[in-house]
Amino acid sequence: QAIPSFPMASRQGLIGTNLLWGRRVQVTRDKCMRFLHRGAGLPDGFVEVKNVIPCVDAKKKELGPLLTVQMVGSDRVFLVDTGNLRSTFCVKEGFTRKGKKCSAPIALKDGSQIEIEGDVLGWEPQSLVNIPCGPNGEMKPSGNLGLDVWIGIFESTIFDFGMKGSKDHKIFCKPSGIRGRS
Repeated sequence: QAIPSFPMASRQGLIGTNLLWGRRVQVTRDKCMRFLHRGAGLPDGFVEVKNVIPCVDAKKKELGPLLTVQMVGSDRVFLVDTGNLRSTFCVKEGFTRKGKKCSAPIALKDGSQIEIEGDVLGWEPQSLVNIPCGPNGEMKPSGNLGLDVWIGIFESTIFDFGMKGSKDHKIFCKPSGIRGRS
């Protein structure tokens, strides 16, 4: 809908979620993307990401399922970005370390956590300004976890998007032991 004649079988990496309602998409380190059958079980070795919170862009109802992940030990949420590579950043202080870098821990449902490292921005991108998240829309994203997180830190990631209008979205990752940014 957003990109006329976009080849859904393209292996150029993930695209914006407005085309992914009701789809289960796997992305791997070689940037290969494939659609999986939603009724089938998950491949071995995948762990669900904790605290995936859907959000709504009140001004752009044509957007797809926007997701955030809540950071460990914080009320901050980061936008899960399936459309941009190398765009991991935070816009709020609090995770700062080593100058202009920030770290944001993501919890997995097996009890482990992964530390994400990104850039600290001194400005808030327009894309984050009007995105209320959480059950009452009281949360605003503190940053963006770009596709580099999902294809760099994890061996493979599966984004499981609910049907249009649903808030039943999940993210499953296959940890590889690699920490930090790709």
